[in-house]
Amino acid sequence: MKILIKKVRSNPFWDKLLRNMIVALSGDSISSIINILVLFISIKIIGNKDYGIFILAQSYMLIFDSIFNFQSWQAIIKFGSKSLYEKNLKVFCSNIKGSSIVDFLSSIFGFILAVSLTSIIIKFTEWPNEIKVIIFISCLEVLFRFTNTPIGILRLANKFEMVAYQKIITSLLRLFSVVIYWLFDFNSLAAFTIFYVSANVVGNIVLIIFAFKELKKIVNIKQLLNAKLNSSGIEYYKFMGWTNISSTVDIPAKQLDVFIISTFSIELVTVYKLYKQIAEILGKLTAPLSQVIMPQFSMLAAKKENNRGYEVVLKLKKVTLLFMIPLGIIFSLVAPFILKFYFGNIYFQNSMVMILLIFSRIYSLSYAALHPYFVSIGQVKKNFQIVLCANIFYVLATLVLSQTIGIYGIVIAYLLEVIFIVNMKKKVIKRIIVNDEVLLSG
Repeated sequence: MKILIKKVRSNPFWDKLLRNMIVALSGDSISSIINILVLFISIKIIGNKDYGIFILAQSYMLIFDSIFNFQSWQAIIKFGSKSLYEKNLKVFCSNIKGSSIVDFLSSIFGFILAVSLTSIIIKFTEWPNEIKVIIFISCLEVLFRFTNTPIGILRLANKFEMVAYQKIITSLLRLFSVVIYWLFDFNSLAAFTIFYVSANVVGNIVLIIFAFKELKKIVNIKQLLNAKLNSSGIEYYKFMGWTNISSTVDIPAKQLDVFIISTFSIELVTVYKLYKQIAEILGKLTAPLSQVIMPQFSMLAAKKENNRGYEVVLKLKKVTLLFMIPLGIIFSLVAPFILKFYFGNIYFQNSMVMILLIFSRIYSLSYAALHPYFVSIGQVKKNFQIVLCANIFYVLATLVLSQTIGIYGIVIAYLLEVIFIVNMKKKVIKRIIVNDEVLLSG
């Protein structure tokens, strides 16, 4: 072990990656524990049905947030790495200014459209009428979710500890808000939603403040305000557009499951949400990897070292599986009995769904580094095409399988979608690497 640690520390790439992962992982781990506690308390104090309605409202909000909340942090990291490496502050300021404007305007458009379509969606889905108020309150959060530019700034500046602090602060605010609701016994789902959304909004504002302080260390505010948007070049905005489209077409895989399950039972939405949260504990262990490795992949791409980046992806896959499989087995054996004791028999009866979800997630997480690598080598258009095809397949598979084997069909459709995306991206990457080797040898 000492030899392995020494070897890692002697390699600048792996040393930086490990240090940043530890920082990000500490933030994700602490916030995940707090969020699980918030989830447990919430279900206990408002019940399965009301929490199911709350989850549906949050999922509705997140759909519009995903559509209009541009993934500008990826563009900032990819193009910002290059402009800072070349010491071109003019272009860097243009990148930040352009992303900030896009984030702000898209959040307003997202809120307006989300509120405008609420009545139509409720009528179409036959959700209970009381959800309308809960959706409106939840959608207010969209106005304050212009956080992609701040995230990009902090990750580019290698300030992953600031992102970690913000996640912990936000989770603590959620816990505080839920406890206050419980202590004062408001007995109102609308009041619960107001408290919860307020905590998220304050957390987002904290992130913006952190990013602003770091940005001032790189450039002064006058440079930023005077920056010309066209200095970024059309490629910057095209990249931002493609990453947003890719994120948008991935909405079915992220939100469709909850809506389909709501047709079975509102209470089952809460059960499935808790299962996903448990599976996502494993996801939090690899989430820092996706966050911290993007700048390093982008730097390797700028140096034309794509082959080296893919070698990193494959090594991280092996390490991830080595740690995740034992954890998955432990979770599968212990969690069903804890849930039965704490929440009731409905969580134990459907525990096989949770086990299938856990191991499907483990397979997906083993390729966590693949996706930022794919974007870093400039394959945003191809990424969109792959994700679009995968989600069309997912929607069809979910609709068919959920009608035959119920909730199990949703999890199986998710696994098949992940397998499709991973293998299609690997095929594209191998072709690029072969072409690069031919050019170098020529």
